[in-house]
Amino acid sequence: MRHRETDRDQPGDLLTLVTGLFHLAWRVTDLNRRSLRG
Repeated sequence: MRHRETDRDQPGDLLTLVTGLFHLAWRVTDLNRRSLRG
C-alpha cells in the first residue's frame, strides 16, 4: 500500500513541476514577443 501511495504521489509532483516550467517558458516567450514588438 505504501509503495502504491508513493507511486501515485511522484507522478503528481512531476506533473506539477512540468506545468510550472511550461508556464514559466510561456511567460518568457510572451515577454520576448512584447519586447520585440515594443
